[in-house]
Amino acid sequence: MGAVVLPPQTLSRSRSHAGPSWLVAALLFLLSILLAPRTMVGGEPPAARDSLADLDTLQQAFQKVAERVAPSVVGIRVQRRHALLPAGSDSADSAAVLEQRVVVNGSGSIVSPDGLILTNEHVIQAADDIRVLLYDGTDLPADVLMADPRSDFAVLKVVRTGLTPVRMGDWSTVARGQWSIVVGNPFGLGSDGHLSVAIGVVSNLGRQLPGLGETDDRFYNDMLQTTAPINPGHSGGPLFNIHGELIGVVTAMHTRTPADEGVGFAIPMTPAKRRIIDTLCQGRPIVYGYLGVIARQPTAEERRTLGLAAGQGVVVQVVDPDGPAAQAGVAAGDTVREFDRQAVTGPSQFAELVGQTPIGTRVSLVLLRDGQPRPTEIAVGCRDVGRVASLRGKDHAVAP
Repeated sequence: MGAVVLPPQTLSRSRSHAGPSWLVAALLFLLSILLAPRTMVGGEPPAARDSLADLDTLQQAFQKVAERVAPSVVGIRVQRRHALLPAGSDSADSAAVLEQRVVVNGSGSIVSPDGLILTNEHVIQAADDIRVLLYDGTDLPADVLMADPRSDFAVLKVVRTGLTPVRMGDWSTVARGQWSIVVGNPFGLGSDGHLSVAIGVVSNLGRQLPGLGETDDRFYNDMLQTTAPINPGHSGGPLFNIHGELIGVVTAMHTRTPADEGVGFAIPMTPAKRRIIDTLCQGRPIVYGYLGVIARQPTAEERRTLGLAAGQGVVVQVVDPDGPAAQAGVAAGDTVREFDRQAVTGPSQFAELVGQTPIGTRVSLVLLRDGQPRPTEIAVGCRDVGRVASLRGKDHAVAP
């Protein structure tokens, strides 16, 4: 069958169709230079010459970054097998089951000279075959060293040494308005090893993508937003700063249709995310803390009743009867105000606090029940995807 290219996960099917304002501004700026009046002797005004020189310097900077990072970026091609049951066939009749191969294109970053490659877990999920395309055109088979669906990171291993790893950026210096550069394999076009370059700016930080990937227990709570164009095949690839340093892993696009120009999101290279990557590179799984509750934001009326300010506390909706929270006496309807002496400000922050707590740690929990504080102590358990899925049911809810 023909190859089917899967896009990065679509977050939403509704957004305003606004073009990238930074590009419009740049074009208007360039047009003003070209239409600027000439001097009496027929030459360009000094200001226009200086502006063109600045643009040329910027252009050269982008070219240098593209050349420098190219050996550190790879294209990824994944094949998955899907069983198809023809219409009218009995599912018990195995002879009637047909097999379909689906091809997924993605991207990745080399993170060690001896063949470790970072990408998204959703790119290689349920892969039957993984191929990695290096800068020199070499096509190599790859194995999954370790993967973590919740962070959406996976580390692949190829049999190759002497590779050029990406340089990690200093996350403390990343800010809105800075240049961002995507290098990757959109639509699988990098079959010759020469991957595509796209440029934008860092639009925002700390974006939450509720509902996206939660059926697979993914947690996108602090994403980097960029105007750099992102297309199917960019998933798992790097987002660089103007110095060619890795600041994010391209993961999703906010779009109405797969062909529409949308808003891009990348997992930020924060210290916490880098610790996850380092652990996966060591071949060790990531474990997350678990309480066994479904939590939501309090309503304005609930805040008034409890005397909470905006952005304070979460309301427990569901409790896992066999989970740590139930054993500590937590009940549906309780409001969690503090976790381990830290103020709880929302469901995502609460889930992150719980998830980062070592398994078995006993922490203090301050609940509000019937308007009265109720301190308790709880032993953090180990997150199990099966139990979380059962607790959620059909709801896309935060489940610490």
